Amino acid sequence: MLTSVPTCTGDQKNYVDTCKDISGKLQLIIHQALADFKESKDEFLSQKIGKLFQVVGLYRQAFEKLNVKTKSEFDGLARRYFSSPEVRDAFDEITQSERDWDEALEEIDKTLNTSVAVQLKEDHLCEIVARQAELKQFGAEILIVSFGEQLGADNWLKETNCPFDMILDPYRKIYLSFGLHRSVSKVWSCACMVYYVEQLLKGRQLPRPLENVHDDPQQMGGDFILDNTGRVVFSYCSKVSNDRPSVDQILAAIHSHHSG
Repeated sequence: MLTSVPTCTGDQKNYVDTCKDISGKLQLIIHQALADFKESKDEFLSQKIGKLFQVVGLYRQAFEKLNVKTKSEFDGLARRYFSSPEVRDAFDEITQSERDWDEALEEIDKTLNTSVAVQLKEDHLCEIVARQAELKQFGAEILIVSFGEQLGADNWLKETNCPFDMILDPYRKIYLSFGLHRSVSKVWSCACMVYYVEQLLKGRQLPRPLENVHDDPQQMGGDFILDNTGRVVFSYCSKVSNDRPSVDQILAAIHSHHSG
């Protein structure tokens, strides 16, 4: 008895080829990153880690090729074509490569000595600016803390039209006291890279680094509320580079403190 094995349609083959291309290149990029890190941790973190951003271009090209704009839509194609064994194998392959990528970055994190991104913090700032009147009803004053250099801070304030005061914490004493860590895996994970792709496909512009300004995209941020005695009444440490609390969460914390 002969059993026919269904072959991939054109669309399915296109999806399979795209998954295999991403999977193979993810492995190549992360293997090179691990080799660079092993050769010199400091040089990797200060000069070579930006090579990981190649993944953004890789996924963007794939999304445009398949005419999708989000990772959810990309994964949805796998579900649509899941009757094909080639599609299932290709999807499993890319899923494993993404897992290998994230696990490799977590291993790098374990070797960072300090206990302490491209980041789209402007969204969070815009939300706070738009609702600052609500915050000020409770007598709240907003202060931004940056670990960066003066030139970079001045440029960021200008580009974002930020109305709030900023102080610099170049030795990150404030960051350390609030438990804000540096992390490679939380900034450069596949999920974060795909987030940037989705923003680009929406027409967003990613912030460009300034020439001669040394930044540290591995530094994580957070939001904190202190009462008038200096006691912390709300603490939110970012889980990934684009993770911030909503203004509703902040207002709820302030209201709870005032009601308590």
